[in-house]
Amino acid sequence: MLKGTVLISPDDKQNYFAFFVKLQITDNRPTKKDDSIADERLLLIYKTPNHDFRLTSPAKFIDVHPPAAFAKTITSPNPVSNDEVIQWSFTNITTHQFEATKQHVENDTSQRRQYLESAFSRVIMDLQSEMQQLQAKGLLGDTKVQEKIISRQYRINEMIGKKKQRLNNLNLMAQLSLKAPKVLGCAYVLPLTQVEYKSHFGMSRDDEAEAIAMKAAIDFETNSGWNPVDVSKNHEGYDIRSISPEGIKRNIEVKGRSGSDGSIMLSKNEMNRLTQLGDVAWLYIVINCKSVPYHFRIKNPANQLKFERKSKGK
Repeated sequence: MLKGTVLISPDDKQNYFAFFVKLQITDNRPTKKDDSIADERLLLIYKTPNHDFRLTSPAKFIDVHPPAAFAKTITSPNPVSNDEVIQWSFTNITTHQFEATKQHVENDTSQRRQYLESAFSRVIMDLQSEMQQLQAKGLLGDTKVQEKIISRQYRINEMIGKKKQRLNNLNLMAQLSLKAPKVLGCAYVLPLTQVEYKSHFGMSRDDEAEAIAMKAAIDFETNSGWNPVDVSKNHEGYDIRSISPEGIKRNIEVKGRSGSDGSIMLSKNEMNRLTQLGDVAWLYIVINCKSVPYHFRIKNPANQLKFERKSKGK
C-alpha cells in the first residue's frame, strides 16, 4: 500500500488521490549504471471518488498546500494499492508511450545511420585516395612513403572499426523495452470547505452560484453563435473553450457570485494561465446568480484588472 500526504485544494470540488508516476522506455545501449533511457515522463495521475483513474498535468499541484493551518479534522482514506496504479499506468500510458517512442527512435536512427554511412565513407575514401598516391610514389622509387602508407592503412582500419561500432550502437538504440511504471509519491487532495474558504480567502464558495454562472456563460456563447465547451474538469486553468464560426478562440474563466458584489478570487494557476493566454483569455463575472444573473466580460483580464494577493492561511 502507498503512503503519502494530505493536501488542500482551493479549486477542486471533490476529493481524490493523486500519484506522481515515472514512466520509462529503455533501450539496449550499454551504460555504466542503471538503464539506458530512450524516453522518460513524469505524470500526475488521479483517482476519482468513482474509482476511475485519470491523467492530468503536474501543474495542477501549483495551488494545493498542506492543511497545517486548518483546524478541521481530516479522516484518513482507505489506502490504495501500488499495483493498481502501476497496472492502470502501464495499460493506458506506457503502451502508447512505447509506440510513440518506437516511431521516434526509428526515424532518429534512420537519419543517424545515413549520416554515419556518408561521413565515414567520405573519410575512408579520402584515406584510400591518399594511400594510392603514396603507393604510386613508392613504385617510382620513393623510399620514404612506406611509413605513411602504413599510417594511412591504420587510420582506414580504425575508421572501419568505429563505423561498425557506431552502427551497432544504433541497432542497440532501436531495441526498446517497456519498463514498469514507478510511483514516486502520492497525496490525498481535499477541497476547501465553505468555512475554510471564507476564513482564508475573504469570501465563501458557492457551488450553486458557480453552476448558474457556467450555464449563463455557455448560453451567452451559444446565443452569440459561438461553440462553447466546458473544460472546467480538465484542469487547464480556465472553464470554457469557445470557438467562433470563423475559428476565433476564447478561453474563458467563469466566476459566479450570488449577490451583486463582483469581487472574485483567482487561484495562482488560473492567474498564470490567463496571463499566458493574453488576448484569447476572457473573464466572465456573473453576479446575482440566485435572482437575475448579469454578467461582465473582460478580455485579457491579467492586463485589464488589478488584483490583490491573498495568502492561503500559511
